[in-house]
Amino acid sequence: MGRDLLHLADALAWDEFHLVGHSMGGQAAQWVSGQPEARDRLRSLALLCAVPSRAFPLDADGSRLFEAAADDLDARATVISAVTGGRLGTGFVRYVNELSRKTADPAAMRAYLRTWTQDDVSDQVEGYRRPVLVLTGQHDPVLTAAVAEEQIAPQYPDVRSLVLDGAAHLPPMETPARTVTLIAEHFLGQAEKPSS
Repeated sequence: MGRDLLHLADALAWDEFHLVGHSMGGQAAQWVSGQPEARDRLRSLALLCAVPSRAFPLDADGSRLFEAAADDLDARATVISAVTGGRLGTGFVRYVNELSRKTADPAAMRAYLRTWTQDDVSDQVEGYRRPVLVLTGQHDPVLTAAVAEEQIAPQYPDVRSLVLDGAAHLPPMETPARTVTLIAEHFLGQAEKPSS
């Protein structure tokens, strides 16, 4: 995923860019921030309910559920409900489940599951000195503010951590206006500063 991000930036001839990584995409974004070919181009980084760079292993029951969710929509609905704390009702779960059915490839889901639960890339996340915003959802039952503070924030010298009130693991869908505002302010604040 991280290599694809870099290839896309190259294909678009982006000399500089900002990057948001959500959930397992947050693990990939952390990897990107440590790559020498990206470090000077990446103006700022926002990590949203991010998986730590050293991976986030699941217990046996969690592993079985997430593995089943790649192919079984009922299991996927259970995951969606669980990561949002069961707070948003069946209509929300059905909507997100249908969206994922239309857009997520089961083989890719299985590969990403292996990556975010098993692949430790923390030794490749170093040297990034520009600003990092770490956002966690108030109701995220797994990737909590404590996880972010212990496993993500220490990797970066210029980091700001915030908790999104009213959100769990899917803030862009749960609290979209607040989520976008915080990320935009972070990026725009960096855009006004000269490149280092």
